[in-house]
Amino acid sequence: MQNGTCIYMPAIVDYIIIMKYLKFFKFFFSFKFTLICFAVILYLSFMNAGAVKIPKLTIFFGHFDLIVHFFMYFGLSFLFFAERYRKFEYSAESIQFLNCQKFILLFVLSSFLIEVFQPIISNRSRELSDFLANTAGCYTGFFCLRLLKNVIFNIGFCNK
Repeated sequence: MQNGTCIYMPAIVDYIIIMKYLKFFKFFFSFKFTLICFAVILYLSFMNAGAVKIPKLTIFFGHFDLIVHFFMYFGLSFLFFAERYRKFEYSAESIQFLNCQKFILLFVLSSFLIEVFQPIISNRSRELSDFLANTAGCYTGFFCLRLLKNVIFNIGFCNK
């Protein structure tokens, strides 16, 4: 090859690989509030119960922790689908139930795995009622976003 006409192929391949990673990270971090919420849920789920003195809350009934579990996963699901709806330019298809089942099941699976590994990692008990409250929170968060999407995104709570 003549001087100056040779294309350095490894540099082009490196550029393509870097651009793929950048697209992945851009997509990944477009769900930043969901990631923060999930990190908080993981921290709270695996926090050693003996390390912090938490008072027993029996405000309405003896299982106030189920309400906490419900709202943690409600918030996670609601945030994820709100960010997904916004990311896909407010497309109604982005939050149709059939398109979102795999994400809801992913949240339910993560909840299940957290409950399975809690006794191992943090010396806490696993409870079926916690898992059911988490699952109910995931589904309720999704359906609440579906019902309230016009109010949230059109009235001005979240600017387009």
